[in-house]
Amino acid sequence: MGVFFFTVFKIVLGVMVFTTAFLWNRELPDGLFGADPVHRVPADSVVFLADKTWLDSDGSRRTDQEIWDTALTLIDEAHRYVLMDMFLFNDFNRHIDHVPYRALSSEVLTHLVEKRKSDRMMSVSLIVDPINTVYGGAISSPVESLKSVSGMAFTSALLPLIDSHLVWSAFWRPFFSWFGNSTEAGWLPHPLDYDSPKVTLRTWAALFNFKANHRGVMVVDHATGNRDTDPVKMVTLVTSAYPHDAGSSDMHVGLMVKDAIWKDVVTAEARVAQLSDLELPGYIKDRVTDETGDVSVALLRERALRDTLMARLDEAGEGDTLRIMSRALADRTIIDALVRAYWRGADILLLLDPNSHAMGYASYGLPNRPVARELQARTEGGITIRWCDISPDACGAKLVIGDTASSSFMIVGSANLTRRALDARNLEMSILATRASPFHAWEDAVEYFDDVWTNADGHVTVPYEVYQDTTYWRTPVYRVVERTGTLPY
Repeated sequence: MGVFFFTVFKIVLGVMVFTTAFLWNRELPDGLFGADPVHRVPADSVVFLADKTWLDSDGSRRTDQEIWDTALTLIDEAHRYVLMDMFLFNDFNRHIDHVPYRALSSEVLTHLVEKRKSDRMMSVSLIVDPINTVYGGAISSPVESLKSVSGMAFTSALLPLIDSHLVWSAFWRPFFSWFGNSTEAGWLPHPLDYDSPKVTLRTWAALFNFKANHRGVMVVDHATGNRDTDPVKMVTLVTSAYPHDAGSSDMHVGLMVKDAIWKDVVTAEARVAQLSDLELPGYIKDRVTDETGDVSVALLRERALRDTLMARLDEAGEGDTLRIMSRALADRTIIDALVRAYWRGADILLLLDPNSHAMGYASYGLPNRPVARELQARTEGGITIRWCDISPDACGAKLVIGDTASSSFMIVGSANLTRRALDARNLEMSILATRASPFHAWEDAVEYFDDVWTNADGHVTVPYEVYQDTTYWRTPVYRVVERTGTLPY
């Protein structure tokens, strides 16, 4: 019997080694992670948006959700086209009960469905990550509701992406992936919602692959006059926010851009649809009018974001200021670049989430607390760090603002500063907006960051010392989970 089990073990191990070698060296799907062109748009075509949460002097929680109020208006005023790709679109709730939240998923869904029902010529397309069906173990209400009114809705295919958790995926792909999943016969607790029906073991097995379509983007068309004859203006919104009830009070940022960048977004999303053997509805480009101006904007997807950010960090030096806000900072190349920029004389302000929890689970301060400790040590306290302090809500914003001798730039989008997000393990989307001199959206972003940094409107942030890492175990654990792809960001 021992010989039999040892033989089985060797076969399983051999299959895993072969699978790992194949996955490590395989080519990525064409057109998925390519660089996008730079477009020049008017300054008033770029608008910075933010969802804010703060505590009043009496401890009362306050929110101002500019992103979603704007998104709902965009949907309502759409002419013939709405495209939305959202990582999270659900009412799952593992939050602490006493925290109020907005029913964003049903609110956004109602607007999408009503828009489709009001005009049968309206094209409404929704892409969501498989986590919203817990990888086939549950039904997605937004997807099914939109399908019921002849809209296009589907979950992204993730198998073609590079695996983040290579060890687990090398076991899961050959031994689990073939079995699919089912919404019936569940016997394990739902991973993201206490009140949902139980799920299968296959759900949990798929979850541990730790990869996602993490994008948050929408494109709509707006009529500029007569709906049937006059030119149409396209509007793109890229954001770190999702219509996810439990995270509706988290802090987020977004960038709304009119004009030419919409074509790159639609092309990128069409490629995501092709991975699921689907085709997104097209758009009659002849009626679209795109203005030009002196603000340069570019879509940044996955590795293009890392390359762009690294270039900007490597250029930063004496007299330059970098303001960075991130839910998770863990990528080693970014950390090293920040240290180099500081020693060249750049002033760096880091606003980080303390990582007390992720998706309703305790995350024990990983990765931000040990990374902040490392940055403080390597710069002798020179990089200034503050923490968001609005728990159980999180600082989910992904924002980089640069004020340098050559340009004023900002990067806004869905990507955390982690290996998963920047090395093409996830599908991500951000926008770079830059000009030689400050522009209105950039100034709004600076004002937002500085207000949060100084608690101008109410309690949001605290000094580094409040969440300072004093443990010995967090740093080695962070290094392992970041390297092995098991970090949940």
